[in-house]
Amino acid sequence: MKRFLLILAQLGVTLVAGIAIGYYGMNKTTDSPAPRKIVARAPAAHRPAITGSVSGPPRKSWDPKSAVGEIFSKYASGPARLLAFVELLERTPPGEIKNLISALYLCPHPATRDEMMRLAFGQWAMTNPVEAFAFARGPNARNGLGFDPLNVVTESWAAMDPKAALNAVNAIPSLTLRNGLLNNIFTAIAQSQGPEALALLKSQPRSLANDNLYTTIFDNWSRNDPVGALAALSQIDNALLHRNILTLIISNMAAQDPATALETLRTLPSGQQPASVYADVFGKWARQDPAAAYAAAQSLPVGPIRQQSLSNIYGSWAEVDGAGAVQSLYTLSSGPERDTAERLVLDKLATVNPQAGADYFEHTTGGTVRNNMLSNFASKWAESDPAAALAWIDKNAVGTAYDKTVTAAINRASQTDPAATIAYINQMPDATNRDTYLQTAVTNWVKLDPDAALGWAQANFQGPALDTIRAAAVTQLIDSNPSAAAGMLDQIPDGAARNTMITRLATAFAAQDTTAALNWVGTLPGDVSDATRRAALQSVMSSWTSADPAAAANYATQLAADPANNAIVNSIATAYAKADARGALAWADALPEGTARTAALTSTINTYASYEGAAAWTYVQNSAELSANPTVVSRVLSNWASIRPYEAVTALDTLTDPTQRNNLITTIAGSWVNLDPNAASTWMKTLDPGPTRDNAVSRLVTAQASIDPSAAFAWAVTIGTDATRQNGMTTVVQQWARKDPAAAASAVNAATLSDAERQQLLQTIDNAPNVPTGQPTPLLRSGQVLIKPAPAGASSGGAIIINGGSLD
Repeated sequence: MKRFLLILAQLGVTLVAGIAIGYYGMNKTTDSPAPRKIVARAPAAHRPAITGSVSGPPRKSWDPKSAVGEIFSKYASGPARLLAFVELLERTPPGEIKNLISALYLCPHPATRDEMMRLAFGQWAMTNPVEAFAFARGPNARNGLGFDPLNVVTESWAAMDPKAALNAVNAIPSLTLRNGLLNNIFTAIAQSQGPEALALLKSQPRSLANDNLYTTIFDNWSRNDPVGALAALSQIDNALLHRNILTLIISNMAAQDPATALETLRTLPSGQQPASVYADVFGKWARQDPAAAYAAAQSLPVGPIRQQSLSNIYGSWAEVDGAGAVQSLYTLSSGPERDTAERLVLDKLATVNPQAGADYFEHTTGGTVRNNMLSNFASKWAESDPAAALAWIDKNAVGTAYDKTVTAAINRASQTDPAATIAYINQMPDATNRDTYLQTAVTNWVKLDPDAALGWAQANFQGPALDTIRAAAVTQLIDSNPSAAAGMLDQIPDGAARNTMITRLATAFAAQDTTAALNWVGTLPGDVSDATRRAALQSVMSSWTSADPAAAANYATQLAADPANNAIVNSIATAYAKADARGALAWADALPEGTARTAALTSTINTYASYEGAAAWTYVQNSAELSANPTVVSRVLSNWASIRPYEAVTALDTLTDPTQRNNLITTIAGSWVNLDPNAASTWMKTLDPGPTRDNAVSRLVTAQASIDPSAAFAWAVTIGTDATRQNGMTTVVQQWARKDPAAAASAVNAATLSDAERQQLLQTIDNAPNVPTGQPTPLLRSGQVLIKPAPAGASSGGAIIINGGSLD
């Protein structure tokens, strides 16, 4: 029993487990055997202090209903009741746990009942998981409960026998439910046992081990052990997934040690260093130490990486240290960078410290940029304190600046306090724009209280202004009360706005009841255009496809006969293929002949190639229809090569079209050089000389220029096309000269080059800037993750170096 309680605590059932474990600590002297194999971990439980001892109900013949009733009559507090229930559960025969749960459904105290039910379902899953799982999947299992018993049963089962639990979950037909349970299982395991979670997922069929689950594992793993997660990333052979997970790991690493995350990022191939990742690292760093993050960002070259990184730094800096962020603005010279910094800092101060922002404006002069910042600042301030913001505007804005600022502030203020905003508008001395301001305020009021706002508008407006407010009311009601919104459609003039409302209403109805939504679309008024009817139908089908793609696709079969529905069928095919590529392909192939079938088949085979490239290519080769379509052939091969380039090379020998073959080589090279540069370089040695080989080599040179410039330069020299060769060599020496200009010059002088080429490259070396302080010198080991000591005085203990190794 204690084993089960510990597992529940680790899975997140914290209150129950904390109390129960406290009880066991006071009353038990021996432990049960440790749980087998995988035990998942959630964040540390909050365990309330328990003192003294609470005895359970008197031991007598077991009767669940009377036993539960006695607990509630004997003990007044929730913790005491839970302690008593733990003892009751311990002596409940395994075959009677179901009856105990049935008795708990009658409990009149929802909070305590739910905690007891969590324990009971968890214990049932430990003793008879198959029966507990079947019950929890039943239609009435969640009746009145504040949690889903299926989650508790599945996670408890997975903690003891993960493979059996996964097999049970994978048999669930509902895609949405299945994915949610799988995500919960792998989240719980990966938080403490990342390698085991990864091995478990890799043991599943490829069709079930989807990219989202790999992402879930590495996300949770890297939050606790980014170095271990990074080392295991080599097991991901899908190039696109590899890049996405790498970005995620760097982001999680930055939350713990941003300096090391930055050093690691700088050692990656250039294709894996997007500006957004730098910006994320610096943004997280700035939340911990904004001054240090700002100092480190000064070494970044001018360009998108520097711009986005500084933007994130200033946004975070203003949030954690408004005064320090303001002081940093005074150190900047006038220009675009200062303008951007001011905007970011002031936008944040408007929310967290508006007075500091207002003080800063007293030290700035007029101008378009200042007026725009003033307007943005005041409008955001108005969200939290409309009265103070509007009063400040009255004192500090004049002329066109006042008009723009007060308009923006009224728009924001009326979103939080429309009544006060309307009162402010009514006392404005200038009535010129009063009606416009009132219309803005009432339109925002509709979002908070549609009935009250619409009643006020009908008493104070008429004509087009009233139509606008009615439209806003319908738009607001669509999500909260679609039936009421549909009842108001006849008050909305025919036009684009009404058509949009109909489409959105179809989506809202579909979220509640697909059949009812389809019926509603079929009964739309006669003046609704065919295009709007199809758009509404597509909205319903899209919602249905998200929940149950197979069922939606089956219904769409009857739509395929009408060419007007091609877009609907194709969108279903695309969504279905992302959820179940094989199932979608079989469905598309069975559609009646026509343009809808052709489009659906094309969409599904393209998506299929992203998951099962070899199988998709075999399918295309065996289909006279698809193999005769050069666009399909190119897309399938491109998708395959982008994900698994080392497999796609096998298709080269089957291609007779030179253009398709050359395009595939280029795509393979672009993907493979980032995934495994050693293997890519070995393959490139087999390519025949010519422009295609040159393009492939140039991809390798660009990817490795900053990692192994010596090998990259050796490759660049072999490029036959003059312009491509010169660009490749220049790219390498620019990177090389920043780290070791002497080595770069030596390589240039030793290479077989024309005098013009040599002089141009040597000049490039002379003009190269010095390496930024703290940038690590790469350590080259193929396929390994190394820890390199940080420079003296650095804040980080080390930099993680990832490298593909030498390309010789």
